Amino acid sequence: MTKRMSAEDKQKCMLDLFYEKKSFFQLKELEKMGSKEKKISLMTIKDTLQALVDDGLAHLEKIGTSNYYWAFPSEGAVKRRKKLQDLEKTHNELQEQKSNLEKAIEEGQKGKEQTATLEEELAALEAIYQKDTQNIERFKECDPETLRGLQEKTKISKAAANRWTDNTFILQSWCRDKFNIDQSDFNKQFGIKDDFDNIP
Repeated sequence: MTKRMSAEDKQKCMLDLFYEKKSFFQLKELEKMGSKEKKISLMTIKDTLQALVDDGLAHLEKIGTSNYYWAFPSEGAVKRRKKLQDLEKTHNELQEQKSNLEKAIEEGQKGKEQTATLEEELAALEAIYQKDTQNIERFKECDPETLRGLQEKTKISKAAANRWTDNTFILQSWCRDKFNIDQSDFNKQFGIKDDFDNIP
């Protein structure tokens, strides 16, 4: 007995069929090829094709009295490139936010910002770093040069977050030595949590 395929697997198999054949097909042809070559249940092929059309991954056009379906490999690359461009745009926006955050942290060291606010912003940067890392994993099959640039920017963000964490530790040490304040009292006074540390 053959293993049951998920809707996502069926869509991938149908796309693979389009990409391999690089041609236009009527529903009957696709039902025959899909069931024979890709082992997709004949009864589900029409719904699978409609899902691909709805998602913009395949095309459907009525020519005369016949409906023709098609999808070409280059379209998939264009869509992935667009996703990468969107990711790059988001990353640039995050870089701008990081720059603003660094300014806020600098002002905070002059006594204008509260330590709790800096910790929240640092946590936000850590979350951004984690998200960027996950995005890089998701799109690692795409353009390697774009990914290398994205990884470099992520390293810069991480280094900036760690630099300001180190600055907070330096400030703790200075207050401890200057005012004879125990580190745990300092942390409690400024709301610094026990797990406050550099990003590994």
